[in-house]
Amino acid sequence: MKRATILFACAALGLATTLQAFWTYVGPEGGPIYSAVATSGPDKTIYIASGCQRVPLLKSTDNGQCWSRTTALLVSTPQVLVAHPSDPALLYCVCGGKLYGTTDGGNAWAGMGVPDPVRFPALDVNPEDWNEVFGGGIAEGTGYRNGVVGHSIDGGRTWDIESLATVWGSSVEAVKMCGSNRDVVCAIGHDAGTGMMFYKSTDRGESWSAIPAAIDGWVRTLDIDPTSQDILLAGTDAGICRSSNGGATWSLVLNGATYAFSRPAGEPGLVYAAAGASIYRSLDNGLTWTEVANGLQGDVSACVLADPDDDDVVFCGTSVGMYKSTDRGGSWSPINNGLLQYGQFNALATSPDNPAVAYAGAVYCYPVQVTADCGSNWISSGGPRGCGAICGITASRLDADRAWAFEGRG
Repeated sequence: MKRATILFACAALGLATTLQAFWTYVGPEGGPIYSAVATSGPDKTIYIASGCQRVPLLKSTDNGQCWSRTTALLVSTPQVLVAHPSDPALLYCVCGGKLYGTTDGGNAWAGMGVPDPVRFPALDVNPEDWNEVFGGGIAEGTGYRNGVVGHSIDGGRTWDIESLATVWGSSVEAVKMCGSNRDVVCAIGHDAGTGMMFYKSTDRGESWSAIPAAIDGWVRTLDIDPTSQDILLAGTDAGICRSSNGGATWSLVLNGATYAFSRPAGEPGLVYAAAGASIYRSLDNGLTWTEVANGLQGDVSACVLADPDDDDVVFCGTSVGMYKSTDRGGSWSPINNGLLQYGQFNALATSPDNPAVAYAGAVYCYPVQVTADCGSNWISSGGPRGCGAICGITASRLDADRAWAFEGRG
């Protein structure tokens, strides 16, 4: 028995390269997409990040029609992803509170010099100067946890760190440079004694003022009108809060957890939001919002991207893949060619009644997928779509259209 096992192992090793030729990827394509960024101009590249752990970025050089992998794995799901405005080789990402940079389009990443014990969940880069970076987060050690903002003028290699709140348990959750005046930098954080705080610098981070911010929910992202420092939008786990007076007062203008904003370059007042697991559009600088989700499947987390070169085009990522709209969100079409899953599918069942029919189950609120042609094409079943993992699927022995899915909540 032992000798037979060894011979089989040797045979398998000898045939490994030959056997690879018999394997063909059959999908399903798509996956939970966490964030997207794009460069501008004739060499425009779109990068997207999956919500999975230890995966590479995916990129498209043809406006999202096809996707391919970059080489290097990210250490975790990016909290922030920023692309150079015109050079597709240059990106920053924040993973696990640490800043990383690439100079070859994501094929290799290097850690930046964020000093311990600082962690940055928030990042903003000056589009006119790639080396100027602001980070917002916490400095945490034995007996302290303070909200801080960091400023770097050498691409993240060295930093000036400023504590904005010294109360234990404080944090800075979002930081943003003002497009109309780069000397103005805004941040929002949480002070354990006061609640949400709005911070503002008018000298590029040298000094800061602070006022309590009556904002609903915990802030996740911040947007500033590129033509005015007075109009701000804060995305929170309660919805979208808006200020029209430079952060002095705020009002809730949309319900639903909001994790990302995106604006096209050419039209003031047009802004998109990933809110309430869907996509919303505003034509009046965030005062009013309309849901624009016709044709979308799955749930939107934090991935919305206005095309930097075409005001009518917008992209978004959902729990089932990437989508593109050419009419400002009026309708959406899937763009998942080459967009592969990364370890998301953990249940599969074929139908005894019709072997060409198969059901695939996944995690991350991804609906059960169904194929009727041995995997050549897949469609979303529309459910179940709970946020537990689909840990088992059983197909009916008598009816190919009937199956049962088991969801684990853990």
